[in-house]
Amino acid sequence: MKFSHITDCHLGAWKEPEMQELNLESFNKAIDISIQEKVNFVLITGDLFDTAIPPIEIIASCAEKLKNLKENNIPCYIIAGSHDFSASGKTIITVLEKAGLCINVSYNLSDISQSVNNKSFLDKNYFISGLAGKKLGLEQKDLLNFKEELDERKFNILGLHTTIKELLPKSIINQVEKGNIDAISAEEILRNEKLKKFNYFALGHIHNQLIKNINGKIFAYPGALFPNNFSEIIENKLGNFLIITFNEGKDTQIEDIKEIPIEIKKVQFIDIDANDLNPSSLREKIFQEAKNFELEDRILAIRIQGTIENGKISDIEFDEIETYFQSRKVYCLLKNISKLESKEFQIQVKESEGKTIEEIEEHVINSALEQKVISLDEKTMMNLLIKNLDTEKIDGETNETFANRITNDIIHTLNLIEIWK
Repeated sequence: MKFSHITDCHLGAWKEPEMQELNLESFNKAIDISIQEKVNFVLITGDLFDTAIPPIEIIASCAEKLKNLKENNIPCYIIAGSHDFSASGKTIITVLEKAGLCINVSYNLSDISQSVNNKSFLDKNYFISGLAGKKLGLEQKDLLNFKEELDERKFNILGLHTTIKELLPKSIINQVEKGNIDAISAEEILRNEKLKKFNYFALGHIHNQLIKNINGKIFAYPGALFPNNFSEIIENKLGNFLIITFNEGKDTQIEDIKEIPIEIKKVQFIDIDANDLNPSSLREKIFQEAKNFELEDRILAIRIQGTIENGKISDIEFDEIETYFQSRKVYCLLKNISKLESKEFQIQVKESEGKTIEEIEEHVINSALEQKVISLDEKTMMNLLIKNLDTEKIDGETNETFANRITNDIIHTLNLIEIWK
């Protein structure tokens, strides 16, 4: 038997319409390949969507593709991730399950009698369970309380959306040791008598492809199905998923793990050093560098960093730059100027030393507006949010009441009332 292990699709994550479309295409392609490969089922281990309540057009496109699986009699099992999980239980995954397009296999510790696990012996040859990912790694404590009995004659799969220490690259391990990232050890998991009966730990949350055999058990991150941000675009360039083949019957061992790359568009990365340039010479340098690359129908990720010698960031004619790349028929232009500064701005920051927090906040927001990083409407919204958050507790007010008041103020400010209901 074989199944597709897909994770971290983050449908709806990109603000650029072109990238949203590619994100959906990557999901469609993964499902099409799964159907062509005649997998027995598909398992999605979290963050199918980027939010618990994604835009309606994203939901519709996803549902249409999940319907293709159902039409081909391929079950789709799913757990929520830290992005599409909602503490209130309000998540679109519930709607998809009610429509018969997927089966949520997350177990419920608070009421084990209602756990989906009680109906998870979905095939005579395999058993699937899972645990939804939560913010701040809170699912890790729940994991060690897993108590259900497993049939070792079946191929047992546990879907997790969490961080496993032994699979992490050294750079991330350093962050775990500093306490910046919550992670759990695979060895700790396997000390649990119930958990060590699982054959395959289907992981999500880490966007790199990482697979490791630990004490005879396979722990696998397929990697994100589509790059989720600028850095992932330039580092990974494409997405991945896995197709796992395992033996049926008494010998429940994995026969094969097949890595499936998903590339919808080629990516071209251009890194521009702006040091000692002015807005005009910087623009010319960008054009000169771009001549060296094939750009037609590609994603162009351009990073501009450094400190321009004179002038302001707003003096750089980004509209002209975008027009140039449109003439080169770039599919989508992604630019990152988060580390681009001007000497004039640095001087202004230095001048802000000794000022009050309110004065610094106003200076930073006005500078961002001047550099066209934010719009006038966004400036107004930021000022309102700062005001919401700069609120004192009222005498006699409990922490819970205070938190609810702040939350409600922010919901009204962001006009999220209908979504929150």
